Amino acid sequence: MMWCLSSRPSLVLQRRRFKLETTTTRWDDADIDDECEKHNRAETIVNYALESGKDVVVADVGCGHGQMSLLLHSRGVKRVIGIDKSQNEVNYANECLRSFRRKSTSASESGESGDDDDDEHQKTKNKIEFRIGDGLESVTEENVDVVIFAGMGTKLIRKLLSRGRSVETSSSVRTLVINPPAGELVEFREWLWQNKWCIEKESLIIENANAHVVMKCTKKTGEEKTLSVLDLWLGKLQEEKKSSNVKAYAINRREYAKERMGVLEGLQSEGRLRDERELERYRNAYVALASWLEEEKT
Repeated sequence: MMWCLSSRPSLVLQRRRFKLETTTTRWDDADIDDECEKHNRAETIVNYALESGKDVVVADVGCGHGQMSLLLHSRGVKRVIGIDKSQNEVNYANECLRSFRRKSTSASESGESGDDDDDEHQKTKNKIEFRIGDGLESVTEENVDVVIFAGMGTKLIRKLLSRGRSVETSSSVRTLVINPPAGELVEFREWLWQNKWCIEKESLIIENANAHVVMKCTKKTGEEKTLSVLDLWLGKLQEEKKSSNVKAYAINRREYAKERMGVLEGLQSEGRLRDERELERYRNAYVALASWLEEEKT
């Protein structure tokens, strides 16, 4: 049985046989291990947020049913604000919160928790809430420390980061935890850097046969530097030299760059290439990724 990591933005991994196309690359099962299956995506996002400590205010933008917010709440974060523009999603999230509190109360009353746990539950009752809103525009009074963007495209994330009461104009926001599509990262990494955000960490997670990237960003300080090709195409993942999953991701990105090179070189030969710089970018990416992969063999 084979794994497939598509070069399309969704980067779907599928355990099935298929016709090999120019947009896909395959590896034997031995080349793709299950190291990241042990690390649930939500757990990784929460752990990144908790690196800022528990005495923080976290905004979970696009919270959906509120599972991430509830997980943060259960870990003792000082305050969690779940935000979603869908009334139905917010209603469902509040139902989940009520269910969570009923179970906590029931556990306390049945003696499964001690008095200290019960007191702690009472103290934390008002530390989580769900609001209708589009991005941080619904957060008008709180000083948010950490903002989570999970399960949305980079175009929307950039839009939400830039408009209204954006994190760029908020002095309190220190950390972003972002889960963008794994196939949309080159331009997004560059955009983050240009907008004064430094990527501190990245994790590649394989979950339900899908590839996901979770990144932690902090406000940029210190001297400016020029991002390398690998900084854009692999980011902090390039430091995971022993990860076969990262290697698979790098192979996928290399083949994608090669495919784009072929298309653009075809246009160039026909005199229809509009921007020579685009072709040069993909050539540089292919060379850099190929070189990185060769180094990993030694």
